[in-house]
Amino acid sequence: MIKRIKITELYGLYSYDLIIPQNQNLTILTGPNGYGKTTILHIIEHLLKCEFWFFYFLDFKEITILFDSNKVISISKSNKQQIENKQQNHIIAKENEMEEIETNDSKPTQVDIKLSEISALNEISDIEIFSVTNIYIQRLRRSFARLMLYDESYSLDLAEILETNYKLEEDTYLENQCRSLFMFLQERKCNFVKEQRIITSNPHSPNEKRRFTKESEYTINSIAQELKNFYSNKQLEFAIKSQKIDTSFIQRLVNEECETYEDAIFYKKLEELKERLRAYQTYGLIRETNILEKYPKGLKKVLSLYLNDMENKIEVFDLFYKQLSTFDKFVSEKALSHKHIGLNAEKGICIYNEQDDEIPLHKLSSGEQNLIILYYKLIFTGEKNTILLIDEPENSLHVAWLSLMLKDYKLIAEKMGCQIIIATHSPTLIGDNWEITCDLYENNQTENK
Repeated sequence: MIKRIKITELYGLYSYDLIIPQNQNLTILTGPNGYGKTTILHIIEHLLKCEFWFFYFLDFKEITILFDSNKVISISKSNKQQIENKQQNHIIAKENEMEEIETNDSKPTQVDIKLSEISALNEISDIEIFSVTNIYIQRLRRSFARLMLYDESYSLDLAEILETNYKLEEDTYLENQCRSLFMFLQERKCNFVKEQRIITSNPHSPNEKRRFTKESEYTINSIAQELKNFYSNKQLEFAIKSQKIDTSFIQRLVNEECETYEDAIFYKKLEELKERLRAYQTYGLIRETNILEKYPKGLKKVLSLYLNDMENKIEVFDLFYKQLSTFDKFVSEKALSHKHIGLNAEKGICIYNEQDDEIPLHKLSSGEQNLIILYYKLIFTGEKNTILLIDEPENSLHVAWLSLMLKDYKLIAEKMGCQIIIATHSPTLIGDNWEITCDLYENNQTENK
């Protein structure tokens, strides 16, 4: 997790030193408009996703991020001139045959991204450095230029093109050039919950520019489909595991690979299993299973092995059930107006009115859609070693919901073992939690000198 973020001359105006206390898994950024709350979230997002080109276009002098593993990543800009070999000259010469794309070449021509480690004696040793040069940017420019030149209505801005089209898995050059830095960052997952969570653009509108959106974008219907896919994957995993366990049942029974439980232990484990099964059936994870209340003593050996096997099989649903029940609880507690939520394998998410008639998801209010998408992304994309970034969660949400949400965020971070960083303007959302809040106006080192 992140322990400290130090930024020098963001936009040439602001310098921050944000220190996150140990074991604080929820941090709030606040401050006036234009001070860079959202930009700080983008800095974290693009770094953890290895989208290093972002820093080439960002106006700053230096960024340092300290992680709880005592690893440090420092990012700095300079005006170093690059020496281009014949092959690189050939690449650029070919690109010059195409229509020019704005690359903000007036900015510093090199960004150095360095991975270091702090020892127990506070000694810093460098591990690896990667430089984002003009040549690297020209390489990316060439990759996307032909794609965009076919659309005459598209405003060709390279930073915008990369923001919507860049895919790390296709950038083989990057992984080969900074393997240690790449592997360190890939160990940490990052999810950004944007200010605008509902996609409303119409791709068929003649006034709408053609764009390629990243897979991380959500609509209310897309998360329902994604939840259906989660159901399908988990049930497939359950089927595969069940088949593997069942095929060895007789062999393990003959070889007595499982102890035979005494009555007290057996019936205690049986009740626990039945309770888990009932809970999982609530969300349609498994079919209803008939389990007797009493069993003949002569079958205790077989039944003890069966009991263990069932516990082993349904383990595949443990995390998913926790996510489903948490999602259901948080959304239901926010009192959708005369509606209630249902979660199942057939439709993923369903919303019903008081007469139990299903309501199409797209007919929910913008606030209700925002609430569902927000909690979905928090709960189903947050897990251990994940950093969740949330930009202005108060948007389109009722003030009554906001007063409860920070408590939910703390619980999510604790349950999922993740770190949450929020950018907000809302004092209602913050409530009495100013001890975990960093005000960028007060923290700005430039103005406070």
